[in-house]
Amino acid sequence: ENVKSWISDYKMINDVVDILDGFIVNIGIDFEIVVELNKDVNATLAECISVLKNKYSQKFEMGEPIYITDIYKLLNNVKNVVDTKNVKIVQKIGSGYSSTQYSIPDNLSKDGRYLSIPQTHIFEIRNLNNDIRGVAI
Repeated sequence: ENVKSWISDYKMINDVVDILDGFIVNIGIDFEIVVELNKDVNATLAECISVLKNKYSQKFEMGEPIYITDIYKLLNNVKNVVDTKNVKIVQKIGSGYSSTQYSIPDNLSKDGRYLSIPQTHIFEIRNLNNDIRGVAI
């Protein structure tokens, strides 16, 4: 109501402004990488998690999709990573997370390259320390 009142003072008579509620979809990233032989697996895994934390510390925009291919590229560019075997986006639910209903399988592109979201929704990685998890082999 406050935003509507403020905007009404500045908009033209014929302008129409729709203000819609936004919905948060909390997600996490699970991934699996292959590390070069005789290299420090734990250090490489920590570097991968750090790279993803840095990338996703910036907030998403409303309706902005997640490009899973970008995650593969980021992980494959980390030193000592031979290959990224799997990347999975998971919805986080429960205490401390949003209760917004959202289906990841229904919104995943047919080729699995990106995850779309309606324009009234926004992705959020609520806890970067716990919601980005990896396994190294």
